[in-house]
Amino acid sequence: MRCTFLWRTQSVLRGVRAATEVKSVLRSLPYERRLGFLRALHSDVLNHEEQIMAANRLDCSAFAQQQHNVVSPRPSFGKSSSSFSVDESIKNKWCEPSYNSTHSEDRTELSPLRIKKLLAGIEGLMRFPDPISTSSTDVKITQETCSSCQLAVQDVPVPLGVVGVLSRYRPRMTLDAVAMCIQSGNAVIIDGGASVMNTNGAIMASVRRALIAADIPVAAVVFVEANETENDVTAEWLQASDSVDLGIVCGNSKLYHYACQRAAIPLIRASGRACSLYVDKSADYETALRVVLNAKFQRPNATNAVNTLILHESYPRIQELLHTLNSQGVLLLGDTAAKKLASSCIDILASEEVYNGLTEGLADFHRVLCVKVVRDLRSAIYFLDLFGSGQSDGIIATDESAIREYCDLVDTAVVLVNASTRLSSGTALGRGADLAIATSKVHARGPLTLAVLTTKKIVVRSMNPEGALRQ
Repeated sequence: MRCTFLWRTQSVLRGVRAATEVKSVLRSLPYERRLGFLRALHSDVLNHEEQIMAANRLDCSAFAQQQHNVVSPRPSFGKSSSSFSVDESIKNKWCEPSYNSTHSEDRTELSPLRIKKLLAGIEGLMRFPDPISTSSTDVKITQETCSSCQLAVQDVPVPLGVVGVLSRYRPRMTLDAVAMCIQSGNAVIIDGGASVMNTNGAIMASVRRALIAADIPVAAVVFVEANETENDVTAEWLQASDSVDLGIVCGNSKLYHYACQRAAIPLIRASGRACSLYVDKSADYETALRVVLNAKFQRPNATNAVNTLILHESYPRIQELLHTLNSQGVLLLGDTAAKKLASSCIDILASEEVYNGLTEGLADFHRVLCVKVVRDLRSAIYFLDLFGSGQSDGIIATDESAIREYCDLVDTAVVLVNASTRLSSGTALGRGADLAIATSKVHARGPLTLAVLTTKKIVVRSMNPEGALRQ
């Protein structure tokens, strides 16, 4: 049966079933065929860059108009109890009507530079070893203690099958997801939401042409089309437990909770929240300043940009560090202890409980840094257990015992020592391109690289010509 490319699918389940039917075809695709798809995709996107950018301009224009017509609700600052309230002047200062727009618009826009980076990512994938090759798999020989038979046991990497990628405002995720899933032998469902429908449609046109050029079934990629009021189409594939092997949720906690409430499939969470840096009392001042500024400003709207700065109360240069950060353009919010130390450059939060309410929202303020002063390292760990993101957290210190303790105790996907949180991506860590940074603890945690899009099966062979028997 010849499968059709379901980029305008009216029935998500029909598209998912078609993708399921070609799983075995994708598993058996030679590495060269998959490389051929990447080459064709790279060439087609390059040749149709202007069409993709024109479609993206339509999405950005529609998004800007929507923000102009609708005043966004202000975010919640902590609990509704008066004991956790924030002074109204602080709310007014930090919460503009366009509170969420800058962050989302930045993610929606595809500039020529971003397209160039996307194409560079595809080039990087082409240089990466085959993720489902068995040539480099170690074969170990085991001897059963109660018998004379030998077993050759081999762990064989295999594709996951059908992978659904759920995101919003992120057209670059579409190209990355398709390239990485096909390269790892998986079918993929692309659910990017209504806000980038034009951009994703243009990208998917390139995907379709590349699939045909590489002689790969076009049913391997399912494009979910929906408008803002049709979330039920997303729920359809989230509940297709007999067809979809894994869902990856790339977005904020609201999107993840939406998926969790409806999913009947395993989910990986790759939700960007606040990342932190802890400055120990032993920290070198120049190192702390350089690392914090890079983590904040290298790409302010990145999911692994730093949003929370935790300071040991005995760090001797707290005031100098905070004033210097403020003079460099960082806008500081802090607790009462931080306010006492640097009252001229910090606006106060009512209590540490407010950090929980700000964890999501501060990611939209590309210049805001939330400051917390703690008694000791254990207090910093306790604070992160309550309000941390679990994605990328780091320590700045020279005391090796403090570094070891922090690395042992902090509960996060990527731990950084005297290094910017912006270095937690797969490319920066030398592990190849990643789809996102997962904060889940099942199957994958950290950068979602090609290897994460595979699982394994165990092949057991008898080394005894008469067969192997359990005694």
